[in-house]
Amino acid sequence: MMLLASMSTPPQKRSKPRPWDQMTESERSDIIEAVENGGFGSEMQVRRIFQREGFDARSFYFHDLDDNRTRELDVLAYRRMDGFTPGGQLSHMVVAEVKSGYVWVLGEDVDEDFEANNVIIQSEPRWFSAAKGSRILQDPQWEELAACVHGEHLKAQGVTASIHQKKSEKGGDAWYEAATKVFKAATHKLSQSFRDTDFFLSIPLVVLDGNLLAAKFGSDGKLTLDPREHAQVLFSFASDRYRNKEIAIHVVTLAGLPKFLKLVSTDGVRGSELGKTIYKSLSDRERRPPPELIL
Repeated sequence: MMLLASMSTPPQKRSKPRPWDQMTESERSDIIEAVENGGFGSEMQVRRIFQREGFDARSFYFHDLDDNRTRELDVLAYRRMDGFTPGGQLSHMVVAEVKSGYVWVLGEDVDEDFEANNVIIQSEPRWFSAAKGSRILQDPQWEELAACVHGEHLKAQGVTASIHQKKSEKGGDAWYEAATKVFKAATHKLSQSFRDTDFFLSIPLVVLDGNLLAAKFGSDGKLTLDPREHAQVLFSFASDRYRNKEIAIHVVTLAGLPKFLKLVSTDGVRGSELGKTIYKSLSDRERRPPPELIL
């Protein structure tokens, strides 16, 4: 009988919070502090920085093909542009996850000559891809445009192949989770509205509201840790639904985010100026090259 009585006892409902205007100052302060110091507050700060640097930024939902479900992305941002422009426009889409309260340690940098993918090229116009092989070697404008297209000016101080999360911190591998999400979102075709005369690049980014430290052994054999605001971490991912691709994902601290976004804006403006100048100089045939033959 005691067992039946306990099973029939309805669960207790959680008490409703008092209306905001009836709360004490202490209760309000507790809520504000929880938002400011938690992950949601960090996400709001990051979107605010994007907007201040001239980007349209918001949270976003994308379709994860592996799980066949919708997942939330902390930041989807586009650089603001003025109205209609001639062909050759270079546009950046930044997809970002925000991680708060972690200490991440970077391993040794890879060789300086190692060529990493700094961005994911979602769309490259045929007028460029058909002629770039010969033009880049002959024309400095084409060479500089190619550097913008491949994100050469966005490179971090160092590119590393490893990153370590301090063991005592909250569970799970926050880096791998964030890197996987921004990789999938950056490869996802989020927009079909860009013209076939333009460039459309996506930048996978992880923003850390915490400490990003580079580890290095000195000549005396002792390990030192130096703070960094921007690094790139080599990341390779493949699954049944995603093709294998390696990219150097950008990792930026909250303090380093404005500087990084200025690099993106500068590169977008420079790339667009070059793209539009070159596109205007092309003949009609060069603007519409025949389709590539696939044997």
